Amino acid sequence: MALSKKITGHRNYNRSAARVLRSLVEEGGEKAALRLLDHPKTSSANILHLARTVRWRGADIVMPLWDHPKVGEASIAEMANVAKNQGMDNAKALLDHPKTTTENIRSLANLACDHNISALLPLLDHPNVIDPSCAKNLAEVVRLEGPSKVLELLDHPKTTADNLWTLSLAAHNYGVETALVVWGHKKTTPKNLNSICHAAEKQGVKKIIPLLEHPKTTRDNIGLVMGAAGKHGVGTTMVVLDSPAFDIDTFGQTVGELAKQMNVLKRAGMTVRQIRACQRRILEHGHVPTVGFINTLSKISKDSKDRNAGKQRPKRGTKPKDKKP
Repeated sequence: MALSKKITGHRNYNRSAARVLRSLVEEGGEKAALRLLDHPKTSSANILHLARTVRWRGADIVMPLWDHPKVGEASIAEMANVAKNQGMDNAKALLDHPKTTTENIRSLANLACDHNISALLPLLDHPNVIDPSCAKNLAEVVRLEGPSKVLELLDHPKTTADNLWTLSLAAHNYGVETALVVWGHKKTTPKNLNSICHAAEKQGVKKIIPLLEHPKTTRDNIGLVMGAAGKHGVGTTMVVLDSPAFDIDTFGQTVGELAKQMNVLKRAGMTVRQIRACQRRILEHGHVPTVGFINTLSKISKDSKDRNAGKQRPKRGTKPKDKKP
């Protein structure tokens, strides 16, 4: 079907959009195509993108959205998707929300498509949600765990607009239950919440609470304590905290060294109980030896075990002789 001169002669018409415009004329008539071309936001640069969106979602959905002052060229496709999947009323409710702006509309539209607009709008209405970007993590938590748990987190006395991004990230990564338990602790602050949640998710909340309540754990060092517990385990971290030689300045290095030593001593055949006793004795001397030094100790320990068992170790580079039957 050939396009009329009204369309081909239009200032916003271009040849790359001809095929899509022809489909629009066939489906909706010439008036629908001309309405799109005549729109004040339409230009020859964006006509192909717009025509494809209309073809994809229908003129009755795209054109009312294109008239909205908050909808621009970059966000029209996403908003059309919201309107098609969740209804024009829901799409307009999101557009008319006071926290929706021309800058954040695209991310909010994508969020509404992924998580359902009914979960998103109550979050935007909450006084602690000032930056809508943090609603993305919260909407995911709503989808996974339900809106009541998220509102409990939002209404927590420690929750503010300033710390909501960290809190929403922790709740998204580690679950609302974990976030709420550690968030209620007096030593938990917005700065250390993420590391505490990570440790609790790895080791379990019950194991983390004694670490939080340990007299040597403070609000200043708690990030290091929980980072060590998440990476190296609660047991190894407790060994360091219980030591009289504990020094906060070298805490991270100390726990890292102890964890490496544990692996070396395990390979040497020592039990976990023996390793912990060895670590305590090492720390009581006020220093942490290198892994190389521990390697030497474990080698001596293994040699003495072999001798005690009456075994003769073969020389390097030689194979043990086969015993005669």
